[in-house]
Amino acid sequence: MNSSIKELFIWSLNNGVQIRGLTIKDFPLSGRGVMTTRHINKNDLIIKIARRFLITFDTVLTSMKWCIRDESNHGLTAKDLFLFFILVEKWKGKASKFRIYIESIPETYTTPSCIPESKASLLPDFVSLERNKQRAKIAGHFKRLTHFLTAYQSKMKEKRLNFDDVMWAWNVVNTRSVYLNPRNLTCSLDAFTKLSEVDFALAPLLDMLNHESGAQVEAKFNTKSNHYEIRTFDSYEPKEQVFINYGSHGNRMLFFEYGFILPNNIHAVCPISRHLFLIHFPMNSQCQDSELLKIGISLEKMNCTREGYFNWAFINAAHILFEQHSPDIRKLPSQCVGGRCKVYERVLNLIHDLEKFYDNHLSKLRNEQNGALRQVFYLLENERNILYLAKEKWTTDCQIMLS
Repeated sequence: MNSSIKELFIWSLNNGVQIRGLTIKDFPLSGRGVMTTRHINKNDLIIKIARRFLITFDTVLTSMKWCIRDESNHGLTAKDLFLFFILVEKWKGKASKFRIYIESIPETYTTPSCIPESKASLLPDFVSLERNKQRAKIAGHFKRLTHFLTAYQSKMKEKRLNFDDVMWAWNVVNTRSVYLNPRNLTCSLDAFTKLSEVDFALAPLLDMLNHESGAQVEAKFNTKSNHYEIRTFDSYEPKEQVFINYGSHGNRMLFFEYGFILPNNIHAVCPISRHLFLIHFPMNSQCQDSELLKIGISLEKMNCTREGYFNWAFINAAHILFEQHSPDIRKLPSQCVGGRCKVYERVLNLIHDLEKFYDNHLSKLRNEQNGALRQVFYLLENERNILYLAKEKWTTDCQIMLS
């Protein structure tokens, strides 16, 4: 444990964090994480954090009264104010009540928002779209905060807000916060009507727990004990890493929201884009998205799973659009060998086009060292590997059918 993490650990224990059989350690693959110091049983309560130690919107409003001393919120959203609070605490340095925690927070992040403009041309469209969405949100926060600070520049001394500051604070909140029901807040939200903007909290030390897709945990604020609690439903031996579960997220969602992927993510898929699918299985006027949706098929949810199987939506959409001359698309098409061969052939052509897509982008990104671009590379590599497995299974099935 390095000195800054050791300081955070001691500081947390002195400020209402209860940890049972755990410590902090650097792990080779996942970086900083939580390690057991003894056997952990299923159903053990492993972490409790007192309300006063959470950084919530209550904390922000108490600290930032000078910002909202009149009835107006100056056009700020609740999240604007939260981001500004994080920056002010960082700028305070040793004078900050949360200095030790703030200093433990990473300076850089690897979400799509962190990909520089000079590298944007390397991105596949789906990553570029997410990057633009994230940066547009951050730009909105930056614009409102910049306008607001013109009235309080005397309090800011020599500090000048810039886009990178706001991007850092946005990533801190987006990647490290936990869910907190706004009903557990005590402040008045009259000037901030969107409760969804304050349904989170920063929880020092708890955010050291890394995500694992198979981890079984319960994380919630206990109104009776007035603590945020983590209970594990897995058992651990001494010196094992303890994990939390952010939810049933595929690797694209993990990268978009948290800036990483899991090579062995049980929810990993290789998505099939609607655009590419319709190149190989075009629609006619008799068969549109609305008709497919009536039978539960969405062209936005097609994929192949990590086991190498195309999902229900893809298989049925392929057969239905191939047989779209049928007067009633609610009937599954006949499964004659000739028809199935044509469908199998089109799917293999689609796979071939997807392979070219992945190989093209992987070759562009292979030698990039930017952290976010490395995660894009790992994401595409993971999806391509799933696609290769799907291709093998599909080819084998086709050979069996023809034998």
